[in-house]
Amino acid sequence: MKNILFISLFFVTSIFNAQIVKQISKDKTDLDFSNDSSLSNSLNHLVKKVKNNRVVAIGEDTHGTSEYYKLRYEITKKLIQEQGFNTIILENTYGDIEILTSSLQSENINDLMSKHLFSIYQTTEMKEFLL
Repeated sequence: MKNILFISLFFVTSIFNAQIVKQISKDKTDLDFSNDSSLSNSLNHLVKKVKNNRVVAIGEDTHGTSEYYKLRYEITKKLIQEQGFNTIILENTYGDIEILTSSLQSENINDLMSKHLFSIYQTTEMKEFLL
């Protein structure tokens, strides 16, 4: 029975993956990292696609590339400024995020970041985002 179930799951997964690849191919857009304005403009299609969602998850597996942090910053900024999103959740401890959020206006940003953010967020791009 396990062999039949495995084959069935593999078949269903293959069909589902093919549909995802087809949709991604249809909706993909080239990103232009040449300057901030070009990058922002190249994200218009994506932001338009997700604007009616209540939750937008932005994930990646590199934990450290500058381009990704820049991209996440621009996507998040557009969702806040253009679509009215108002909550951001980071992969970090709740208590540290609360301290960071409440202290942004009164304490040194470098000290806050080093004390209250996981190392993956201690980047120039995150600092610009928080300011």
